[in-house]
Amino acid sequence: MYNDSSSPTVTNCTFSDNHGTGMYNSSSSPTVINCTFSGNSAYVDGGGYNYSSSPTVTKCTFSGNSTADFGGAMYNYSSSPTVTNCTFSGNSANYNGGGGMDNQQLSSPVVTNCTFSGNS
Repeated sequence: MYNDSSSPTVTNCTFSDNHGTGMYNSSSSPTVINCTFSGNSAYVDGGGYNYSSSPTVTKCTFSGNSTADFGGAMYNYSSSPTVTNCTFSGNSANYNGGGGMDNQQLSSPVVTNCTFSGNS
């Protein structure tokens, strides 16, 4: 899913086994609730890529996503996501950044009551 200067509400959806980022947000503020991002793979971020965006992500699961570079599950670049009650498990980044979440270039995420386990 590609969001450019938009604010969709996405509820109870599954993004799985995509050969590209599950959700790419550019200058967007989506609301994502109770969604699953699993088995997605891309060069930069498998699960969710936020560029100059402020998504609200609640009760979501990020598992088994992978990337050759930055952020296996979620990559934030100049972004301010609010992430609440989410699980990040078994995600990986091969070269740089975090397997679970990678925050770069003036990113200011607010992460509350989330679990990070088995990411590399």
